[in-house]
Parts: sequence; C-alpha cells; structure tokens
Amino acid sequence: TLLSPKNDVVFKLLFSKPENNALLISFLTAVLRPVSPILVATVTNPDLVKSTVIEKGTVLDVVVELQDKSKIDIEMQFDNQYNFKKRVLFYLCRLHQSQLVPGQDYKQIRPTVAIAVLGYHETNENNFHSIYELRERTSTNLLCDDLSVHLIELRKLDGFLKKHPDQIHEAMVQWSRFFEFKDQTELEALAMEQPIFKQAETALHLISGDPEARQLAEDREKARINYLSAIDGASEHKWNLGIEKGIVIGKAEGKAEALHEVVLKMVAEGIPPETISKLTNLSLEEIKRLRSESI
Repeated sequence: TLLSPKNDVVFKLLFSKPENNALLISFLTAVLRPVSPILVATVTNPDLVKSTVIEKGTVLDVVVELQDKSKIDIEMQFDNQYNFKKRVLFYLCRLHQSQLVPGQDYKQIRPTVAIAVLGYHETNENNFHSIYELRERTSTNLLCDDLSVHLIELRKLDGFLKKHPDQIHEAMVQWSRFFEFKDQTELEALAMEQPIFKQAETALHLISGDPEARQLAEDREKARINYLSAIDGASEHKWNLGIEKGIVIGKAEGKAEALHEVVLKMVAEGIPPETISKLTNLSLEEIKRLRSESI
C-alpha cells in the first residue's frame, strides 16, 4: 500500500531526499512561478529524527535555500490546529531574521517565502492557491517582496476545477492532484501528463517500501490522532464547563436571561433540543420559543 504524501513525514521525505531534488524544484516552480528557472534548491534541514516525529504539535517543515540565497519554508498541514496563521508568520519572520549576521547590511537580506499545503479550509478565498504579501490596504501597492505566504488548500481543488476545468493540466493543479490521489490509476494518469509525476510515483513507492520510513509515517499518524483527540477532549470539557457555569449563574442569581443566553449558544452550536432540555430543565416548547425570538 502506498503511503499518502499528505502524511507530513512522507511529504518531508519526498522533498528532502537528494535523489528527489527534481521533484522539489518542480513543485517550487509550480508554486512560485519564478521569472528565472530554479537551478539550485538545497534543503537545509533534511534530517528526520524519530523524537520529533512523535512529539505532539511538531511541524515537520522543509527549509530550502535557492541559488540567490532566498529562503523557503515548506510544510504539509493536514489538520486544522487553530494556530496556523500566527504560527506560519512566526516561522516566516524567524527564518527571515536568521539571514542577517552582525555587521551585515540589510540590503543583503533575500526574500523569504512560506508555502503551506493544507488539508482543510483555512481561508474564505475561492481560489485553492492564495498568496499573501505586504501591500498597502487601499492601493494594494507592494511594500516589498521580502515576505510572502502561499497557501494551497487541497479541499478547494475540486470546486476550483468545476469552475476552471481548462486548468486541470496547470502545474500547481497537477501537484495538488498528486497530493490528493486516491488510487494507482490517478497516479498513472498524472504520469502520462508529465514525466515528473512518474518520478514522484517512483519516489513514493520507494518511501512506502522502506520499513523505517513506513514506521515513521505510522508513528506520525498515531501521534496526529492522539494530538487531535486531546484537543477535542479539552474543547469538549471546556464547553461543558461553560454550560454548567452558565446554568449555575442563571439559576443562582435568578437571571433567566443568563440561562437563555446559554441556551441560544447551545442552539447555535447545533446541540439537539432534547439534549438542551436535559441540561437546562427547560421544556422543548420554551427552547423553541427562545429560538424563534432570536431569529
């Protein structure tokens, strides 16, 4: 069974191995669409340590330096951990700042780019590939091209192709289709379109057939599931505490509006009326009345 490139261990191995450098350059070219060809793309953090693989919340990014010394931070983020925007900016600025050494002129700093392939909806943009830069709010004039963030939201790909079916052979679409492939047939179809995806398929087979790589990928998947379960558990506990606190306050102080506010929040969260009735001791008729009054 082929491992999924949406597993960030597989993603990192796919683009970090020296023998896969052509894949890395192809992907970067598809995302960045540079004026001049990318001739050199050096991964500066190729190591994959097991302790970091199983560590909760660790990002397994791929840091790349191009021939002009530009820095690029690439990552695959399959799940929404609700901290992405702030984290990606922190990583981007930290990488940008790392270029400058004492005594060096600011003019020597090269652009820094963050590229994130996401398996969930992060933005309200219609396009599956969004580019964020430093621009003036009204005129949209670019301040400078030193910092930029590219987001590739894989779940928006199908919707994009329905509106733009003529774009199916576009390079960024093809790479996104590769990340989203469902079976061998789809991989072979991509390989027929572009030889680079035959190389990508071969690389994926080699990674999947490597016992150590497969174990790391499986360990990562277990760590991911455990991390998400912990987040969900904490969120549910916090929500239940909030409900209980609202009910206690509402009853203890005799303020019906406080209890009603909690009920409306529960309705908005999609909690069934029967469950709300059990938690609040309000009748279904009362819950229905509160809901209709709030519309």
